[in-house]
Amino acid sequence: MLHKEITILAKDGYALTAILREPNSPIKGIVQIHCGTGIPQVLYAHFAEFLTENGYATLTFDYRGIGKSKYGSLKEFKADLLDWGQLDMTGVFDWVLKTYPNERKIIVAHSMGGQLVGLMENNDKIDQLFLVASSTGYWRDMSSPYKWIMPPIGFFLLIPLQIFLYGFIKAKKTKQGEDLPLGVGRQWRKWCMSPNYFECDFGKSIKTYIFIK
Repeated sequence: MLHKEITILAKDGYALTAILREPNSPIKGIVQIHCGTGIPQVLYAHFAEFLTENGYATLTFDYRGIGKSKYGSLKEFKADLLDWGQLDMTGVFDWVLKTYPNERKIIVAHSMGGQLVGLMENNDKIDQLFLVASSTGYWRDMSSPYKWIMPPIGFFLLIPLQIFLYGFIKAKKTKQGEDLPLGVGRQWRKWCMSPNYFECDFGKSIKTYIFIK
């Protein structure tokens, strides 16, 4: 099995760290794996290796500000969930389309990684899409007793307090995954507090980027 750490540029040129795995046998397809919020790609390593052992090339990557795609402090680092979908996921899939033009393109997406697929400008090129736990994150839809514990503590206390103290979300400190950039944390909190989840941003927050080549 080929196991190689590579750098892939997001749509705006931000350098993302990715791991490419290829089987020794003929490739059945290329699988791009999307992480959930604040989850580094390393947590999907065993799953990616399993797919590769069964004939699929796999590509995991860290979103900007997370895991190996985090460079330096998150204080004053600008990134939000829209950047992850419109820039990071799109840029990685552009690389897949260019590198594996004749292979079947598959995306396996976990949680937020599946919710943001609709923001990818090249999502019409996906041959198969598998979503894992990508339902609404609205807090009242969470199971009991979790919804009566995490939202009051996390959304009303910890997140606002950490933003005030550090300028970003120190999720590692409370064992809630990777630390989150300020924009990501604020947007995630907003969506989880809204009954219609990310619909609260439809027609309002989708960004228009201008790229100079």
